[in-house]
Amino acid sequence: MPSRSNKRVDPFYASGAWKKVRLQRIKLDGWRCTECGCACGGKKRGQPSPHVDHIKTRRQHPELALDINNLRTLCESCHNRRTRLDQLARPRIGLDGYPIETQPVAPARYRDPFREEK
Repeated sequence: MPSRSNKRVDPFYASGAWKKVRLQRIKLDGWRCTECGCACGGKKRGQPSPHVDHIKTRRQHPELALDINNLRTLCESCHNRRTRLDQLARPRIGLDGYPIETQPVAPARYRDPFREEK
C-alpha cells in the first residue's frame, strides 16, 4: 500500500514518550479543540482528528517538547491556521544564512513631497 505523502516524518512524533504525553493532553482537553471548541474524536466517530500543537515551538524551545503544559489540542482547521500564522511570522532566510530584509510596499498612489498641491 503506497504512503499518503512523500513528506518525511520526524522521528520525535513516532516516539513512545510523545504518544503518551499527546494522549494525556487530548484527554485533559476533553477531546475538544481549545480554539473553536469542536469535538475531536476522530474519523471513527465522524469528527475531526485531534492535533496536539506545541504552544512554544520545538525549534525555539526543545526543552519544552514533552511538557504537557506547553501543548494544546486543536482540530485540523485550527491547527492548519496556526501553522500558517507561525510560518508567516518566521523570518525568511537567504542562501547566505541571513534573514532577507523585506522592503515595505509603496502605496498605490505616491505623494511627491516637493510637488505643490493644486
